[in-house]
Amino acid sequence: MDLDDDCPTATICGTIVFVKGQGFSRQDRTKTDAGFRTVILPGFVVDVLWRRFNDRAHPARGQHSINAVFASRNDTWLSPYNVGRQWREVRNQAGLEWVTLHVFRKTVATVLDDAGKTKEASRQLGHASEEVTKAYYIAKPKLVPDVTDVLDALGPRPRSITEAILAEKSALARPIEGALCGSAVRQAVAVPPP
Repeated sequence: MDLDDDCPTATICGTIVFVKGQGFSRQDRTKTDAGFRTVILPGFVVDVLWRRFNDRAHPARGQHSINAVFASRNDTWLSPYNVGRQWREVRNQAGLEWVTLHVFRKTVATVLDDAGKTKEASRQLGHASEEVTKAYYIAKPKLVPDVTDVLDALGPRPRSITEAILAEKSALARPIEGALCGSAVRQAVAVPPP
């Protein structure tokens, strides 16, 4: 991490793996080649990291022997399973049971896509292609765009204002169709079908 630069960054360049007999350790490579990347950190993240680094440097805590932003109480790498367990406890207490750690990645992808930055979202998340980001990470909108101007061409020809007013008056003069059906309604009223 480089938090002192005018443009603070973090380089994702490794993963935490479990080695039998040794526990968790840092592996000097990412899961995929696309996963190795340097990201520019937003201001709120830089603030949190500075607070964390200042806390780690406090004399009462001593120095860490591993170079981790977040280490265990025993100064070892955190188990991804323990991080997940701790997150579940926090989210349950907050009433946010649906928020998984993966939701954060999906949120970043969706927010960037909404800003017209799908390619950047893919790179931010370390995906090899935009297709993965689009297919699995970007939330699909619940309300589709308004395309009625195009679909109206499939309906009957547009009516003039006079025709529309006459049709509305005619419809008001008819009885409710629940009482009689189809042709019986037409026979019951002296109004020809439109």
